[in-house]
Amino acid sequence: MWMVLLTVAVGCGDAHYDSRLAAIDSIIESSPDSALALLRAMPRGSITRGDDRAYHALLITEARYKCYESIPSTDTIDLAVGHFASSGDREKLTRSLIYKGATLEELGYLAEAMSFYKQAENQAEPTDYKNIGYVNLRMARLYQDSYSTGREYVDRYLKALICFEKCNELKYQLKTLSKLGAVYRQFKSDSSYIFINKAIGLAKLLNDSASLFTNYEILSRAYWTDSLYSKQKDVAYFNIVNGARFTSLDSYFDIIRAYSKLGKPDSAAHYLKFLNVEDMTKAEYISYLISLKEYNLAIGNYKEACIISAIDEKISDSIKNASHYNRISKAETEYILKNAELKEQIANIKVRFIIIFSSIIITVLVLLFFLMKSRYSNALLAKQLLIKNMEEDYQEMESIHELAKLELEQKSKEIEIDDYNIKSLQHAFDSQFENVKRIMKVAENAGVMTPVALKKKLDSILFTKIDDSETHKLISLVNLRYNNVIKRLREMHKCLNENELKFIALMYLGYPNSYICFFMGYTNKQSVVNRKLIISQKLGIDKPLMEYLEYFKQVN
Repeated sequence: MWMVLLTVAVGCGDAHYDSRLAAIDSIIESSPDSALALLRAMPRGSITRGDDRAYHALLITEARYKCYESIPSTDTIDLAVGHFASSGDREKLTRSLIYKGATLEELGYLAEAMSFYKQAENQAEPTDYKNIGYVNLRMARLYQDSYSTGREYVDRYLKALICFEKCNELKYQLKTLSKLGAVYRQFKSDSSYIFINKAIGLAKLLNDSASLFTNYEILSRAYWTDSLYSKQKDVAYFNIVNGARFTSLDSYFDIIRAYSKLGKPDSAAHYLKFLNVEDMTKAEYISYLISLKEYNLAIGNYKEACIISAIDEKISDSIKNASHYNRISKAETEYILKNAELKEQIANIKVRFIIIFSSIIITVLVLLFFLMKSRYSNALLAKQLLIKNMEEDYQEMESIHELAKLELEQKSKEIEIDDYNIKSLQHAFDSQFENVKRIMKVAENAGVMTPVALKKKLDSILFTKIDDSETHKLISLVNLRYNNVIKRLREMHKCLNENELKFIALMYLGYPNSYICFFMGYTNKQSVVNRKLIISQKLGIDKPLMEYLEYFKQVN
């Protein structure tokens, strides 16, 4: 049967490589187990060319990984990475770097794995949306599993989703939507429901029952986060009754918690009887303890609930400390040395294949061309990502805008301000909000614009700093609302420059990070986080900047 499959697929691959390998590559995504069996069945000595040996090394590593086989070392994938680094096949180099990172991740070398994922992203063709999306999906999960204190993983998931939508990869869209639905429920439930419901719809379209019930479990957990216990109970019950083959213990934990919160401990006790503690993983045991605590609170056994809560906290801390922080904090010097060693090996391989000076010039020019093209594509993706963040925060921004205008009108009645100055401040605020609306309009039409036209249009609006006259009006508005707070900050903290005072004014107005990024002319949201840290250091405070500013505006 396998040989028939190879014969049918033999004409569909790249003529530069062994047709058998190209045929196996065409099924590796849908049938990795068959692909692995075919690769192992190929006679020894039947692959002689360097290109084919490297291709075989890539495919067998990828197939083993997709079949969940343990890979004890990077020796096999190293062959593919070394060869494709000098062969000019960027797609296979990208994949080789991805699976080198995946192998290192499985071996516990997380920092080095992240290094190879980033190399893969940089090496990828700008239009290779599938591999760019996949490597961002992997990086997002790695950031998330390392308990990163920032939101890097959210942006990586969003970038992956954009890429999968562009190449119409429905299976990976479904995976990414599920991840976004799960992470957004921690801090933005409205967005969480949007992603979860999209994932449920896509799972139904693909007839993927496992993903369907997994996303129903995520929906149940979102209802728990929002204290919608009746809905949580209904979804958990639906999962237990209809999706027994696909659901995890989480559905039982959800229905126990929901019934406990709804004041029905007898129903909760009924489902507790189905749980076998001895077979649980540590993560499942923590969820079980939380459920048991809620049940004890429901029956009024507060002493037992406190004991369970203390045990839960101890186990959770031990898992975080032992399982993740220790792994991710590998010695930085070791990472730098290994990374430098890899770059040196790649450079040496390139040198061996360069024969004459003209070849060097041509290679450099070609690399520069693709590098610039890749940076162009990444810059465009970064801007689209920022717009996506702005769209999510738009309602919040709209409320801030309307509130500021109302407060201006109220202030004009409370204190003596001439009508011209009030209108001038309102106009300054309105003009900035009009820029936001222009961004939204560009985002709506992005699908019918060429990449060049889209980037040109975005550049004309994005990252344009507020001019000095608008800054003065903005600061006047904040001073008017909060007792001359910017004036007092300027007098007390002479270390702050005008740009930082403008930044603080935007914080006082309540702007989300995406809009501060837009109005300050930064290239990404991380710049906003960095600027807050810099200002905090200049002020000599050891608490969050916004907490200090909130306190300061109350002080006369």
